[in-house]
Amino acid sequence: MNHPKPTAATSVSNPTRRTLLGAAGIGALASVLPGGLARAQGRRGEVTVGTLSDVLTFDGYQYADRNYVIQRLVYDHLIDYDYQLNPRPAGLSAWTMAPDRLSAVLTMQPNITLHGGSTWRSSDLVQALERAANPAEGLQLLGPMAVVKDFRASGPHAVELHFKEAISHSVLTDLLSTMPVTEAERNTLARVRSAPAGGGPFRMVSRTPNDEIVLEKFARYWRPNEPSIERVVIKIFDNVDVMVAALQSRAIQMINVLPPLDAERLRAQFSIFEGYEGALGDTLRFNPLRPPYDNRKLRQAIRRAIDRDRIARELYAGSAVPAYLPWVKPSVGFDPTAAARLKFDLGAAEALWKEAGSPRSGQIMLDPGIPLWLKEVQIIQADLKRIGFDLQIEAVDGATLSRRAIAGDFGVFLSNIGNIGKRSPSAVTTNSFMRVANNVVWKDQLPPAYVGAMRKVRTAPTRAAEQAACVELNAVIEEECWFVPINLKRTLTAMNRSITGVWRDIDDRLDLRLAREA
Repeated sequence: MNHPKPTAATSVSNPTRRTLLGAAGIGALASVLPGGLARAQGRRGEVTVGTLSDVLTFDGYQYADRNYVIQRLVYDHLIDYDYQLNPRPAGLSAWTMAPDRLSAVLTMQPNITLHGGSTWRSSDLVQALERAANPAEGLQLLGPMAVVKDFRASGPHAVELHFKEAISHSVLTDLLSTMPVTEAERNTLARVRSAPAGGGPFRMVSRTPNDEIVLEKFARYWRPNEPSIERVVIKIFDNVDVMVAALQSRAIQMINVLPPLDAERLRAQFSIFEGYEGALGDTLRFNPLRPPYDNRKLRQAIRRAIDRDRIARELYAGSAVPAYLPWVKPSVGFDPTAAARLKFDLGAAEALWKEAGSPRSGQIMLDPGIPLWLKEVQIIQADLKRIGFDLQIEAVDGATLSRRAIAGDFGVFLSNIGNIGKRSPSAVTTNSFMRVANNVVWKDQLPPAYVGAMRKVRTAPTRAAEQAACVELNAVIEEECWFVPINLKRTLTAMNRSITGVWRDIDDRLDLRLAREA
């Protein structure tokens, strides 16, 4: 299986990435990963990865940043994107859209063995699609599945999809890229809480909650000669300083997500890999049906009181850029004029706050175990205080935050947004707050203008039509203001210089299939 080729955006000319190429040099590379990293030479071994906070679940359907350290290690996906957003075969060997764009045939790789020992078949994929379409089980895959009318197995390794209306090719490939390869018997919401249900390069050997997860190379993995290392230990820390000290003492070999302010002091000792630009972004998520945030003008006031430039400068040290709408620059939805309209302006924020009736206070749900986010909220909190609004921090642990977020039990909280760098802006509906059906915050009051604009984006037959639809979509998102981006980030991964072949996908999930410790 050929891996996606590097792109201009992720070329090895970046000095940060070049450190990962090892001694072989660029000219000696035989093959290259999507992030521009070499299939480096070296002995097989064990890599211990430090990460902050335990995973929430082993579910490939739950797109939560705390799960990204594990997901690509234990799951493959139907297709992959390279860094230029070109779709590449993975679990599927081919996919064919009908000329009328109302159906597609998915051709599965015939030789994938799942961790349970069975061969991946169309019955597994049909069950995976059924679960994704189930409002009680689909989680972040429920949004992309909204375009699917029905599906059926058309052979032992083939499945037909039928769509509710004609969709763009980008919408299809975005859907396929989100879907993990799973085993039907184990792919239920209850079972994947404690164990994965896939057939990825590594299988889980043991787990000690809040301590470590031990993975070993899956001997029957379908890609020849992968993975390159025999064992991965994910070591869980609750303190970033302790984790950095563990890297410096060689107790661990890698830090999954390195705080940006630690990167410069470690760069002389360790390799620092920058992930896909725009894979994630900090975002305020409002519940527009819960007081005081049911007042649209208050939500708009808070948006204008966010000093994005200061946050990027002081907290992210150059690894983040301000964002005002949920799209990266290459996206058809990106609006270069948004910054001028929505930039930090306390005068404009105060005027909007007064239009909202000058509400005095409101709570923000926050996991204080993520120090960077705590500092970010404190900056916003201080500026809101200047216009008369007291943003009170409600501290909760990560598991509680996730549970309450999915239930819509909050006023506002800060977290990452993903799926903004995919081919179609409609991919953001993977996020439960942006769904066009079964929306966790809007419930049955989702703005019709949003549903209509997203439908136009989803069904656009040409790029010009898609651009026109995005203008309409952005206007609705800007007006309703329940989903407020703050920045777009590049995740930093620190590791011993002896480790090569590391990659993060466009959704920011860690991939160690070709990692080696030389």
